[in-house]
Amino acid sequence: KNTISVIMSPLKFYISLLTIIIASALSASSQMLTKYASSVEGIDADQISVYIEDLRTGDVVLDVNGEIPMTPASVTKLFTAATVFQTQDLSKCFETKVYLNGKTESGRLQGDILIVSTGDPTFGSSYFPDKRYVADSIAAAIRKCGITGIDGEIKIESPQWLEEPVPDGWKESDVSRPYGTGYHSFNYRDNRVSMRFSRNGSYVFTPATPGLTAKKSTGKGGESVWRTKGSNVYNVNHSAKKDLITDVANPLPEATFKEALRVSLKNAGIDVEGRKTKHSSKKSLVYTHLSPTIYEILKSLVLRSDNQMAEAMLRYAFPGMSRIDAVEKEMDLWKQLGIDTNEMSLEDGSGLSRNDRLTAYNLADMLAWMAGNDPKFMDFVRLLPSAGETGTLKSFLKSSPLHGKIVAKTGSLNGVQCYAGYAIDAIGVPTHVVVIMVNGFKGARSDLKSTLQQLLIEKIR
Repeated sequence: KNTISVIMSPLKFYISLLTIIIASALSASSQMLTKYASSVEGIDADQISVYIEDLRTGDVVLDVNGEIPMTPASVTKLFTAATVFQTQDLSKCFETKVYLNGKTESGRLQGDILIVSTGDPTFGSSYFPDKRYVADSIAAAIRKCGITGIDGEIKIESPQWLEEPVPDGWKESDVSRPYGTGYHSFNYRDNRVSMRFSRNGSYVFTPATPGLTAKKSTGKGGESVWRTKGSNVYNVNHSAKKDLITDVANPLPEATFKEALRVSLKNAGIDVEGRKTKHSSKKSLVYTHLSPTIYEILKSLVLRSDNQMAEAMLRYAFPGMSRIDAVEKEMDLWKQLGIDTNEMSLEDGSGLSRNDRLTAYNLADMLAWMAGNDPKFMDFVRLLPSAGETGTLKSFLKSSPLHGKIVAKTGSLNGVQCYAGYAIDAIGVPTHVVVIMVNGFKGARSDLKSTLQQLLIEKIR
């Protein structure tokens, strides 16, 4: 001690001592994390980021690599949801209006059916059963007007600024899958269809979608189905005797809906000739379809981790903007609210883009800000899946001491597993901010999840 005091000034001594204490604490945390990481095959402790903070005291329970930008996957949806909370009325709905455009004589419309869309991502969605049979509802409303025939066509008007279905950072392997369907200016039945493909090359899409095709192709490995970005053709590698039946993303939801409405009208006794008719200014509203509320859409998309609906909510937060402009506006918003966005890099609202980067600090700061500032905070908390009980956390921490005591959004891609949310008390009030981000693991996801559960059980009190 005497030697140190002679060599160093008192100020330098205390700075040095503080540095040793901090380094020692960080080393202990890193060693603890390394211990957990070493129990999982194919994981690097440098690619694990954990931040846990006690909201009641402000104490940091654990902070390791919190500053490192990581691939966030679907925890990005939390930023999207929180942004909508700051920018929009959660009680609003998307409206889709149906008009008869033309003159009616003796029950025959001498004109077109005009459907004016505002980009409802839930139009005909299977996740909202009372909205699913919208084509039948429209047909019934038109029949109620005494219409028995339509000379013209079924036309759809939708906001074309929304038509950017697939971000650059989405992989080709994503866009064929239902989870990788894009958000369009007009959406129908979750933008997914079922495909039945025979080894002779014949195929059927259900529901019928004019313009969507499939062809027999040769690929490596076993059965596979793929299409390229922007293509309406599915390539299928299938040679088994039994038909291949699989759900795929639908790049042509407008065509699907027009065909569905044509069938519903026919079933209601209304024929549609589909002739070109002269433009008419005589337009009468016959039906208005309302989506679930914005809050209900947010709850559904967060609980199920729905990419298409998340993209819709990003665009809804900033009407009239391109996706890239909306993301920039989103980051500007959080910067103005005091969040350090320097390490944030986002390309979409869902987290499916491999170009997205967030730090644990970014997520933790946003979650803490919501807890301390948003008057609708508990509604935000209620969006999140509950550990061992609901959504993507249904099996996580089940029957553990933290069963029902963690609410969080999950995120997963190849080599990525993330969690962001809160620990809550017995009455559901958040007590801790919890963020875990793991990138680049090559082992079994089940082993990783088991290890992360042990970490949370040890650290959350």
